[in-house]
Amino acid sequence: MAGTSTGCDAGGADRGAACGGEDDDALNTTAGAILTFVFLSFSVSDETQVPMIGIGLATAWLDDMTVLPLFLAPALLELGGERAWWMLSWLS
Repeated sequence: MAGTSTGCDAGGADRGAACGGEDDDALNTTAGAILTFVFLSFSVSDETQVPMIGIGLATAWLDDMTVLPLFLAPALLELGGERAWWMLSWLS
């Protein structure tokens, strides 16, 4: 969100929502892929509940790494406009 805040300061709320997270994309994608594979490695266990937990965690983490930063956060920032940045005004 720091990059999104910087984009908002530089070009308004629309610019912050559109391209704020560009700098963090590679790092977040790599971390998400590594954690997804770690959680999926639990699925090869012979136990009954461990594979279910591993697949559930992998699905949740993959969903968290794709849906939230790519779709949900920019959409909410775009809908909120300048009101989405109210906290930054009194923090600075």
